[in-house]
Amino acid sequence: MNKKDIAAFKRQLKEDGKVEIKQLARVFAMGESREIIYHESGSFAACDESEQELYFSNFKKLLTGAMDSKIFELPFNTIPVADTLGQSFLYEMLTEDTLAGFEGKAVQIMEKIIASSPYEGDLVANFIKAEYMKPQRRDAPYGEEDYSGADETSFKMKFILCSVNKIESSEKSVRFDYRDRRFMVNHDLNAVLNLNAPLEGFMFPSIVDDAVDVNKVIYCTAKAEQLNVGLIDGVLNAGYTRTAKEEKEQFDTLIKVMVGDRARPEVVKNIYESVDMAVLEQAEEEVPVVELEALERVLKVNGVDTSRFAEVAGEIAGEDKHFKPGNVVPGFRKKSIKISTAAADIAISPEYLDVLRQVVDRQGRKCLLIQVDEDIEINGIKLEVEVL
Repeated sequence: MNKKDIAAFKRQLKEDGKVEIKQLARVFAMGESREIIYHESGSFAACDESEQELYFSNFKKLLTGAMDSKIFELPFNTIPVADTLGQSFLYEMLTEDTLAGFEGKAVQIMEKIIASSPYEGDLVANFIKAEYMKPQRRDAPYGEEDYSGADETSFKMKFILCSVNKIESSEKSVRFDYRDRRFMVNHDLNAVLNLNAPLEGFMFPSIVDDAVDVNKVIYCTAKAEQLNVGLIDGVLNAGYTRTAKEEKEQFDTLIKVMVGDRARPEVVKNIYESVDMAVLEQAEEEVPVVELEALERVLKVNGVDTSRFAEVAGEIAGEDKHFKPGNVVPGFRKKSIKISTAAADIAISPEYLDVLRQVVDRQGRKCLLIQVDEDIEINGIKLEVEVL
């Protein structure tokens, strides 16, 4: 699943959308004792409209965030591990015919979650089994979607989704009773399920274009770059992927080691341009990537010694053989590069890096030189042109 798949899916999470939730299970666990004290399940249709809307909103918020930062598509480990549930268990839950069976598996998952939960306080996990009636996408220009007249060719895809949420206790407070026109103490101390801020969760299977991928699972976390090892290992038994932050750090380190501490602006521009070209050439791909071999060729063309590239790349990136452009470089045609000095802050697009120079004047002062095509004006006053 990429960000476009997730955005399209979220738009259908509504009462009259193309996601039909069949079953809902809820499991309550005490944080202090790590004990499950209550669980229930039933038909989602039995919930009233206002309650359904709360759950739709909860699932949308779970699936909100940047890919590889808050949302991760993880591959399952091919080798089963003791004391984990994993792919087979989730598939059995997906295909479970009885409501009792679905609820029982939800309880088993919650037991694993609370066994190594990093969260304090009581938790409730919501589980749904649903169908996504995804309309077949007609041919359209890249970046656009055309679902017109596609109702008869929809793809029905079954999935399960879990969101883990905090329980918040009400506190005694003074409230105003509009009916009796008086102030009074609120003694309602019932626990409140906070559906507005899910902590984490997962969706199985992953959905790619017009098909499901049972070999991958979507993991979501509310805190960027912070993955819950207990859930990923104990429940999903999934492999890890680099976070966007880790991938950018690896990319920046690799370029710096190969190029050195200093580089000409046009070399940096050419590197970013090659990454941008990879995106354009792979426009139809689910997730465009820049292969290490392509990056090595760009560096070599720009006069960089690449004799140790494979060795250095292996030390920095490990077994990964590519980078995702969206994670490692700024937008090529946007003013996405920020230059800050004591005197000014400048934003420039990577495609114009070659008009930038760092120079030293006759007094030995470092200066930032930017090529311009027109006179610079300040409040309508044109600056004098000086010859260096």
